Amino acid sequence: MNDRRTSLRPMSRQRLALSCAAFVALFGSVFDAVLLYLASQDLRTKVRTFAEHESEEVAIIASRFATPEELRAHSEEFRLLFPEPGVLALEVWSPAKDLIARFAGPRAPESVPWPEAFDRVLGGEVLSESVVFGKQSAMRAARLVRDSAGPRWVALAVVDASEFEAAMAQYALFSVIGLAVLVVVSWTASLFLLQVSSRPVKRVITQARDILDGRSESFVAPAAADPELLELVGLLNRMLRDTRDSLARLKRFTSDAGHELRTPLARIRAAAEQALQKGQEAELVRALQSVLEETDSLRSVVDALLELARGESGGLQHIQDVNLRELTQSLVETAQPIASEKGVAITLHASEATEIEGNEQLLQRLLWNVIENATKFSPASSSVELNIDAAPGDVTIRIDDQGPGVPSEDLDRIFEPFYQSQSARSDSGGYGLGLTLARSIARRHGGDLWAERRTGSGLRLVLRLPRQQQRRAALIESDV
Repeated sequence: MNDRRTSLRPMSRQRLALSCAAFVALFGSVFDAVLLYLASQDLRTKVRTFAEHESEEVAIIASRFATPEELRAHSEEFRLLFPEPGVLALEVWSPAKDLIARFAGPRAPESVPWPEAFDRVLGGEVLSESVVFGKQSAMRAARLVRDSAGPRWVALAVVDASEFEAAMAQYALFSVIGLAVLVVVSWTASLFLLQVSSRPVKRVITQARDILDGRSESFVAPAAADPELLELVGLLNRMLRDTRDSLARLKRFTSDAGHELRTPLARIRAAAEQALQKGQEAELVRALQSVLEETDSLRSVVDALLELARGESGGLQHIQDVNLRELTQSLVETAQPIASEKGVAITLHASEATEIEGNEQLLQRLLWNVIENATKFSPASSSVELNIDAAPGDVTIRIDDQGPGVPSEDLDRIFEPFYQSQSARSDSGGYGLGLTLARSIARRHGGDLWAERRTGSGLRLVLRLPRQQQRRAALIESDV
């Protein structure tokens, strides 16, 4: 596959070069055709002007004579016009279409009958036309000579147009040759430029393939000489960094999950073995109760893991209006009896207009997790304070406790799955998934949850949830 892919790359460059050459050929052909047309029209106009000028000179000379005899007697005056290059023949006709006199040069064609196209000359027009005598191209022009009595003569001049035809043929030949050379040069230059411009891309591909194949663990090095690739390399490195971080989190998550799930399974096995060894009914009942408790604990862990997996997929269902002040007040009333056993008081300060749109069941679980976390780590005879502030665009909830707090370097780690601080590790009542799940739910709503150190002791959790318009915008951006 790699050999085939490699062999196709030169073909791709050749196709691009041929496309460029074809475009140049098309553009050059149109350009040459336009130039050829313009040059042809210009040269044709010059030949026609020359023919009309010679017919005017014939008319001037013929206007001095009243009879054919006088005109023929002064034929030398007409022959004086032949030294001028390009003049083939000069003729004088009567208005009755009779040839009166003809003065021809050495390359003049034989006399031809009155051209029917010149019938309009008798009406006073000056006419010209292109003609071909054998293999010789020519241009002839005619004009009417008048006197006081009316039309007297028709002056006609025939000039050579073969040089014009030869010039056009030569120009066309040179155009074809030049176009062919231009196509070859453009094809060669395109191949060269494509090869040169693709070198930085090849280097990036080589580095990316080395990383993919495991031959390198570094990131793609941006080429300083190719700033147009910096954005692409930056995106590749960002994707690579995110992938490595995700794999590291997955590895750590798998290790922590295996460790945390192994403990309740060991307890279940130990309880069952102890009950079997003693063989007493009371021990069997106690063992079954222990198994049920550990099973419920495992079920809560599995439920939390499944909820985290749903959070990774994003999106919300069953969206409705939720009053955060009322929901929090209800949860505080539920948690207060449990907190009172430790001598912990929970207080709530909330502003008005705390309605948002969201999944009420998920928001209830989020708030319960942060309240339970603050209560669990608060010492006896302390307090937990909840403050809800409403803004036009979002609602912010601050949960302050007076517990041992968390080191600054661990403020973000407490939201990682199965992470527990030193004080939490001594408490067997949790698995380190509560805050992880709470942050996941907050972000599914387009908000966030983070931790801050308090002055003195304790920890502050800050939950910010946007209202409807900003939340929907966040969901749309995540979909994009």
